[in-house]
Formats: sequence, C-alpha cells, structure tokens
Amino acid sequence: MEFRLSPSASCPERVAIVLEGRVLGHTCGQHLAEFWAQGYRARVAQESRRRGPKGDAQARATWCRGWDRANAHELEREKREKRRGAA
Repeated sequence: MEFRLSPSASCPERVAIVLEGRVLGHTCGQHLAEFWAQGYRARVAQESRRRGPKGDAQARATWCRGWDRANAHELEREKREKRRGAA
C-alpha cells in the first residue's frame, strides 16, 4: 500500500491511498492516511471493527472508513470466487 499526494482545492494536503495501482480512498493528510491503512489491514487480517483506535474521533472515523473499504473489497472478492466455482 502506498500514499500519493493528491491535493484538492479544499484540502491541499490530501493523500490518495493506492494498492496495486488502484486508488482505494483519500484522506486529508498523511497522519490520517496511516489510520485508514491500519483499518484496512485490520479487516484483511480479520480483526473486529471494535478494535479501532480510541480517543481522537477523526482518527477513529478514518480507521473505520479504511476497515469498511476493506470489508467491501473482501465481500466482492468472495462473490467473484463463488461465481467462478459455480461456473
């Protein structure tokens, strides 16, 4: 997973989170991109969403967005595998 600077008018510090050449999401700054990636990795490792960081509400929300994105990606992958198995 890599982070690329992707500035916008509303957030000049915007960062794109990229995996295998595909943009998975954006955050407003490198610090939040780290939390997003941690949430994504936690879901891939099948950790509970409840294990997210405590305290900073913005960091927690960003971590959860990463977790949710990974969850959607995993569910889609499982559907594709089932379709291939049924064919």
